[in-house]
Amino acid sequence: MKALRWMPATMAFLLLMGCGGTGSDEENIFTEGIRKAGDTITHWFGDDALTSDRSLKGERTFEEGKYTGTYQATYQQFSQSENLFGGASLDQEADGTLTITFQADIQHGEVRIYWNTVDSGKKVLFDEAGEHTTTIDLNSGWEYLSIEGENLDGEVQLEVE
Repeated sequence: MKALRWMPATMAFLLLMGCGGTGSDEENIFTEGIRKAGDTITHWFGDDALTSDRSLKGERTFEEGKYTGTYQATYQQFSQSENLFGGASLDQEADGTLTITFQADIQHGEVRIYWNTVDSGKKVLFDEAGEHTTTIDLNSGWEYLSIEGENLDGEVQLEVE
């Protein structure tokens, strides 16, 4: 009976030791399969963090995946935030760089565009009217481009490539 209590711990230990691997092809395939499964699950949860199309104040079009596309909106007394582009990945194998172009004509209130990451939190990219461009290096983990307004009246356009 005592042996049965230790069985789950022993199996978990053996599984973890097997994932460390010695570099054989069979172990690499097994480890790669686990990584890809984890990446798929992470993407699935990451998609839920984006504001749904029907809840957005404007129109969003995705280009390739959920990281790139365009967004255009006219805001009136907007005092909330929207997660527009991004997602989650355990392994960011893509090119790794996004170019973000922001254009805003603000009549009243404040606007801020953030790049949100698990590691560094919110990073303000833009917080004033006009046209601005910046680049962002992608990393593994959760990353999102968000807009936040405070009594915002105006037009906003974003392009992420």
